[in-house]
Amino acid sequence: MVAAAAASFRACVLALGLVACSEVPQKNEDQNDPTPSLVEQVQAVAGSWRITSETDALTDREIASAAQYIIADDFDFLVRVTCSDSGALRYSFTSFDKGGAPAEMQSKFYPSSTYVRGGVFVPYFLRLDSASSQRILGTAPRYNNEVEFSSNPEGVLPSKIDAYQVASADRIVARFQLTEGEETIQLSQSDAGFQGVVQPCRDARNQILADKQQQAEEEAVAISERNEEIRRGNELRTQGYGGRQSADNPNSAIVTESATEENSEPIEE
Repeated sequence: MVAAAAASFRACVLALGLVACSEVPQKNEDQNDPTPSLVEQVQAVAGSWRITSETDALTDREIASAAQYIIADDFDFLVRVTCSDSGALRYSFTSFDKGGAPAEMQSKFYPSSTYVRGGVFVPYFLRLDSASSQRILGTAPRYNNEVEFSSNPEGVLPSKIDAYQVASADRIVARFQLTEGEETIQLSQSDAGFQGVVQPCRDARNQILADKQQQAEEEAVAISERNEEIRRGNELRTQGYGGRQSADNPNSAIVTESATEENSEPIEE
């Protein structure tokens, strides 16, 4: 596929020593390649999930993708959810104005604190089903009109958001602060096609968690058995030590193998 058929291209501007980049949707103008861009494809079915699958050229991993174009009041959003056959799950939200140009999200520098390592973040809010909303600090965005978060099945979270938990919600609400305004979008995830994309990643995560739980239980049993062996060994050593004392002390109440019936005196009643 030629470059003109790509979903977007990266536009960067150098100002005051800083580079600002945006993800710009690019239309397919190559008459010899009728393949529409991803943005064009999802725009054609705005409000619905478009399901695709591809093989990563570098890793040969299969990646399933669900994409939806959301037409909101003042801005539009491209939402992408990808699931790799490794179990890694990724969400991204990309904002555009009504003319299709990148709509920059507000970013802010936060100094280091007990809870946050200092840096430039994109703050936004996320709500899952009927739960309380969470304030998220999007870290190190690739583009100034995009936020993303991802999780892998080993439990290591590049961000503080658990993508598996997000994918388990039937509905999510996200609110973004943009330099030209504010927008709130709602996204339904109960669609069978969407669930078919994220379910393998959830299964991979659940299997790893189950394996870790089983391993922890087996280790706990092994530790318990080892502690029991140590306890019994200490008990036997204590009895052996007490037996030697009773042989030296006729008044001892402990009876050992050294105290035979022949050497024992009858007890007078």
